[in-house]
Amino acid sequence: MKVLITGATGTVGGGALRSALSHPAITTVFVLSRRELAFTHPKLEVIIKTDYMTYTPTELEQLQGVSACIWALGAPRGGMEIHTLVPRVARDAFFEHLAPAIPGGSPFTFVLTSGLLVVRDQERWLPGFLKPLQVRGKVEGEFVEFEKQHEGKWRTMVARPASVLKEGKTSMLPYRLQIDSSALGAALVALATSKDSKGRTLENLELREVGQKALAGQPAK
Repeated sequence: MKVLITGATGTVGGGALRSALSHPAITTVFVLSRRELAFTHPKLEVIIKTDYMTYTPTELEQLQGVSACIWALGAPRGGMEIHTLVPRVARDAFFEHLAPAIPGGSPFTFVLTSGLLVVRDQERWLPGFLKPLQVRGKVEGEFVEFEKQHEGKWRTMVARPASVLKEGKTSMLPYRLQIDSSALGAALVALATSKDSKGRTLENLELREVGQKALAGQPAK
């Protein structure tokens, strides 16, 4: 299985990358990155990408055979474009050029990393400074709806973690509001490689449970 990861130089994407490289079912891990990574690995293929608003024929050719993408690009407080336009461009490009090439007609899996506080309800009133959370929630909803429109060809997994801790770090936040990067990374990979016929949305506590089981070598639900 070939998997694509974005945001691999960050805390979330880095956790997913480490987990993917150790996963026995994954043969190749492609990483889209603005710079080279600090290490190499037999499974790892890095594609330097500076413009995420378009995908060149060469890039799409390199990515042929990829059947799942773990999208972890953009910090929580990053600009809106990185959380709205950029994933939409990727979705459309991957659906058109990568999904049709998956052996056996399996759906392309897109694991969208969102956040615990993101608001999908577009009718809910929020003060102005929280509106970006609703904008990101609209994107969540669009990706879920995209699966419904392309049933059998596309699968959307939405991960909504709370505060993500780097390895070895601790937090004063309540347990339910934190997750370490290793557990989250393992959970994202478990979603990307799962045999579920349809996508789903996982909140922080379920992500941690799935991730911890994956790290312990137990099958995910």
